[in-house]
Amino acid sequence: MNRRHLLAAALPLSLSVRAAAGEVLSGERPRLPTPPRALDGIAKSFIGSGRGMGLSVAAARDERLVFSAGYGIANIETSTPVTTDTVFRAGSITKQFTAVAIMKLVEKGHLGLDEPASKYIPEMVAAGPISIRMLLHQTSGLRNYSGSEFAQQQKIDRTTQQMLDHILAQKPLLNFKPNERF
Repeated sequence: MNRRHLLAAALPLSLSVRAAAGEVLSGERPRLPTPPRALDGIAKSFIGSGRGMGLSVAAARDERLVFSAGYGIANIETSTPVTTDTVFRAGSITKQFTAVAIMKLVEKGHLGLDEPASKYIPEMVAAGPISIRMLLHQTSGLRNYSGSEFAQQQKIDRTTQQMLDHILAQKPLLNFKPNERF
């Protein structure tokens, strides 16, 4: 994953888990801490305890899937069970993973927090002088598209480029001048 994609992911926050995991997968091979049968027991116990509605578990060794299963309910209204193909909407939890992935790049000298986002995403020039720090601090001024519009938009699967295009097509693009407020 290159810096352009990582920063584009910081906008919609959709690729952060993959970015954060990239360093682990590129280094020493992770060891499976728990045998697959134990993972099955842990997941069943968690769902059976009533602390969660549904989850999907997968484990890989040497880039080979060794275990995958779905547990519980994916959709209460339709009683749809979780399967290994269930797609979960990650939502705001991805912000932390994106921030960590970006800070790892900053730590290694690959990014500077005060560099303009447009250095890596040229289309961002249209948004004005927005830095990586402003994106992380949510002070970029980029239009907040939450509310009823967000409910409709989150149902649409998009590539990173399509999401970036959607964000940059918003009118007005900015709710306030970059770094003026939160």
